[in-house]
Amino acid sequence: MPVPDIDSLRYRKQLQTERAFYWTVIVSLLVALGTIVFSDKPCSIQVGEELVAWVDGIKTAENVINTLRDEYVGPITKKYGKRIAGTFRFKKSPSITRRSVEGPRIISEQEALKRLRAAVTPQVKGWVVYIAKTPLVGLPTKKMAEETIYGVKLKLTGGNRAEANKRQLQGGSKVDEDYIDLEDMRPKPEEAVAYLTKDMSYGSAGGGTSSTGTDDGNYTVQPGDTGMAIARKFNTTVQALEELNRKVEWQKLKPGDKLRVPATGNSEPPAAPPSNASSSPRTHGKPESSNIAITNTKVEKVRESIPYATIKRHSLKLNPGQTEIRRKGEKGVRDVQYKVYYQNGKAIKREETGSEIIKQPIAQEVLYGSEG
Repeated sequence: MPVPDIDSLRYRKQLQTERAFYWTVIVSLLVALGTIVFSDKPCSIQVGEELVAWVDGIKTAENVINTLRDEYVGPITKKYGKRIAGTFRFKKSPSITRRSVEGPRIISEQEALKRLRAAVTPQVKGWVVYIAKTPLVGLPTKKMAEETIYGVKLKLTGGNRAEANKRQLQGGSKVDEDYIDLEDMRPKPEEAVAYLTKDMSYGSAGGGTSSTGTDDGNYTVQPGDTGMAIARKFNTTVQALEELNRKVEWQKLKPGDKLRVPATGNSEPPAAPPSNASSSPRTHGKPESSNIAITNTKVEKVRESIPYATIKRHSLKLNPGQTEIRRKGEKGVRDVQYKVYYQNGKAIKREETGSEIIKQPIAQEVLYGSEG
């Protein structure tokens, strides 16, 4: 049996060691390359085309969206049940975009959650009450929605069931299963009726409303009356009524209460009844036609841009008449909350009730030439 060559054995062992080393280096390089390629890069959270937040990675972005979703789903399940909670969605779904270029300042997860909360509109699917073709409130079942419409008519006719049965809401009403903003959803018909009628008034189909004697500047509150509705009857403002009735608690206004109003000569005459309306005399405190005209309010949030200022500076490097943009301006962003007044489903007035600046505008700097 031949004796193995010692040098040959040493060479083989060295070759095996070198191969193991090379494979270790190759595997390490592949792991490093994978880490670079697949590492968490900065991400943007968007709602539609709107950039909401810039965070440090896709995991953070997913956590923000999932946390906000859980914030809504839990309370919805408790209040409306699993069926309604299962329909939850955002009107415009948030999306995540991985960025390979530098973007705006990266913010914390909590700040991103706050911004996303302000940018989305949560919705659920329920039975929606439409009045004058406008979706106003949603309920869990069709029966509840139908009860809500009847409850509105009953309240606006002073609890008179006979009148409520024969009258219709002006512009028509219907119920349909559809998505509606979560803030307009109610679990019970009673709550939906209270929500719809808190700022409602009623009148004839021609737009006029009835009033009770004003020759001496006194007025008796009628069913469905609100401060805004009474102000419209007498062509005045709510502020003017409050000045005349400083002791009145307007939130507790009820039929039969006595108010001071402008004299008859200053009031707006009632509108003429429609051609198909009955010619019978106007009854005390009731509209002429069989339709009930309504006015209500709704809080709406809108994201608006803030214009940037332009700063002009002299430059000796430019010839007279020449201009150069040194820094381009950027518009700011703010969230604005409005109280919107609707009449028969159409917006008639908007009042700003609050705002929050999301991004400050950056002024545009312009250089212009001047004589030395």
